[in-house]
Amino acid sequence: NEYKSYLSMVLKTLKFAVNFFRAIRPWSLTMSLFPMIIGILLAYMESGKVNYGIMSFMIASVLLLHAGANLCNTYYDFENKVDTKEFSSDSGITGNLVTKEQALNGFWLLFVFSMMFFGSGVAVARRAHGIPYFLFFKGLFVAVTYSAVIRWKSKAMGEVCVYFAFGPSIGLFMYSMLTKGAFSIMTVFLTSPLGLLATSVLFAHNIRHSGHHLKCNARTLANQMGLQNSLDFYAVLLLLPYFQVAGCALLFERLQLLLVMLASPLSLYFVAKTRKTSNTDILSDIFPDTLLHYHLFAVLYTVVVGVTAVY
Repeated sequence: NEYKSYLSMVLKTLKFAVNFFRAIRPWSLTMSLFPMIIGILLAYMESGKVNYGIMSFMIASVLLLHAGANLCNTYYDFENKVDTKEFSSDSGITGNLVTKEQALNGFWLLFVFSMMFFGSGVAVARRAHGIPYFLFFKGLFVAVTYSAVIRWKSKAMGEVCVYFAFGPSIGLFMYSMLTKGAFSIMTVFLTSPLGLLATSVLFAHNIRHSGHHLKCNARTLANQMGLQNSLDFYAVLLLLPYFQVAGCALLFERLQLLLVMLASPLSLYFVAKTRKTSNTDILSDIFPDTLLHYHLFAVLYTVVVGVTAVY
């Protein structure tokens, strides 16, 4: 009986851990990871070395903050009836992965752990740097207020938050932390394409669910622009990063960056695909398509920047 009780407890713990991990939407954490890697590579290119202790603490801090923001979004979307048992784009609470109380306690705990890792990284660095402090606490503020209090996402400001959070802010945060508080315009420019493509993922999600968001009185950029204008803006978000990369290749004399253009046919294909319909019901593939494009671009881009930084 004791053995069975112990086994049952272990299985329940494992089930909770797996469900909690699914609830934080781990597939989205790469949107924090890729710009951080760009920041690390550029810091290495600048100084020829990287402090692995600081780097590890900061990676953990940012990923925990991102996971907490996801769970915070899950909780408040359920509270504000954006996600319900009848219709939900987030299965965290509605899919019984976590309870409402677990989501609430979970996101605060993740935020606390994020601050602890950030503090540990600062301690390893042995000095305070203004830029990383500002960027970290700005990120924490946006994570808390994205779905709650200010509710940026319901004021058609979600895309702005996502662009800076998953582009220049995280990249510059990591770069500055590893270079004793230095600012790098190159880091800002080179992480901007990733920010735009992360924005395209959110925007694709909002296009797909624009009708539901209107019913919930949630103003998103997609439902304020209307379908046709949204599809035009979606095309800009998918294609502009390639022009940005071309500009960076010329500005910083790193022509090897142009290798990322190998991913451009997929973006053109997805843009053309959206032009074949005017019905949001048929746009069900727009979100997974955009997510696929983001990861293809990000992997290729990170490899190209890595080669640039090392050689």
